[in-house]
Amino acid sequence: MAAPIEKDLLDTISAIATLVTPFLLLGLGGLGWIIQNKIQSSQSKDLAKDTRIRELEDKLREDRIKTYNAILEPFFLLFTSEEAFSKDPKFKNKNKNDLAMAKMLGFYPEFTDTSKKPIVG
Repeated sequence: MAAPIEKDLLDTISAIATLVTPFLLLGLGGLGWIIQNKIQSSQSKDLAKDTRIRELEDKLREDRIKTYNAILEPFFLLFTSEEAFSKDPKFKNKNKNDLAMAKMLGFYPEFTDTSKKPIVG
């Protein structure tokens, strides 16, 4: 007598498992898909952010080079030998010290503009 009850119980469990398995697979597959999409979305946002940062760094690097060259140019002129300075056709008949000082003062307009008086007081 115990065998038919046990067989009915096993048949019932088997039927329930057969019906539940596709829904479990569907639910777990959907959950995996959602997690995968979130990870890919996060990675693509990070990649876009890194690309933007690299673009900005490249642009800033170019600006820095221009600024450094503009700042250092008067010092290059001052420390250039007279012989090398006189050979450059761009600076023919010019005094390197006067040219360097003019470039240095050109960077700071507050030193070259004599109409503006400093506020004292």
